[in-house]
Amino acid sequence: EGEGEGEGETSDCPESVPAEYRDTWDCTASTCPGGTIVYHYGSGSSDSTDQISVTEKWYLFSESSSCMDVWDLSGERSPIDPTTFGAPGAETVWEVEWTLQTGNACGVAWGGLFAPGFEGLEGPFSGFIQLDTHSELDNSRNEDNAVLVSADVLDDGRLVHNVNFARGTATPMSTEDGPPERYEWVSEIRIDCD
Repeated sequence: EGEGEGEGETSDCPESVPAEYRDTWDCTASTCPGGTIVYHYGSGSSDSTDQISVTEKWYLFSESSSCMDVWDLSGERSPIDPTTFGAPGAETVWEVEWTLQTGNACGVAWGGLFAPGFEGLEGPFSGFIQLDTHSELDNSRNEDNAVLVSADVLDDGRLVHNVNFARGTATPMSTEDGPPERYEWVSEIRIDCD
């Protein structure tokens, strides 16, 4: 019997899906007839030298197939003010590059999934992510270390903004309120559902 499963129950998700999502993700796309559901899961950290490294697994599920591609997101903390990106609540900005590690196993044009309207295919993609870890009301750290991740991907000399790139947690690894932190985030994209 698998973790989180009752007697006789099984998940429709492949083993590569993180255990905490196997019972909540729609890995057969039954709620997206005729379309595809993309789940984007990231896990990684920043360090005391202002470097960030996150492994992002992008899962594609349709009614008849599934696949996964893995991206490495890496970069360094940027001095650019978050308001430059339309993310006034963000505390940190990171200049990053996404590099595909799995040779486009899914065979898709990934650019549009990173940012609406983006034309790139397989990357690498360059840009910025902004991490909003504090309440706008009183500037206290979000409950349960919640984080909103916004992204700006560079496309032919312009930045394409995605205000809701992912949501998750940013857990400090010291007594400091900020990096170094451990990150875990996820998002869902629905494509061409009937």
